[in-house]
Amino acid sequence: MNGTSSAQIESVELCLSNMPDEFLPYFIFYMVGFGFIIPGFIIALCYIFLIRHLRNKNGKNMFVTAYTGRVVRSILKVVIFHFICWSPFWLFVILPILPKYFEEYDWSILLSPYVDKLRMSAR
Repeated sequence: MNGTSSAQIESVELCLSNMPDEFLPYFIFYMVGFGFIIPGFIIALCYIFLIRHLRNKNGKNMFVTAYTGRVVRSILKVVIFHFICWSPFWLFVILPILPKYFEEYDWSILLSPYVDKLRMSAR
């Protein structure tokens, strides 16, 4: 060593939004609406039309056949699976802004480590 010390410089990168805090709730509602509610509604509507088509195919009532019944059950399973898989994620997206609109409730549970673990597992 020659007596000079080399200082190590740490670099930290932050990812920050330039959006003002007062617009955050509106952005979250926008995301939930266009990312979950509207697509979920469209998916459900398409499957309803598919089931109606199967029911009334060629003017015959094919809904009572065993095969068509299995197809309808499969369609319903897909819709329920989609809802079960995506609901926790979108619930934890909207959960942090709820205390602002529902102040009469105690929201201290949101600060618990258990809720943090649930939030991380929902992503």
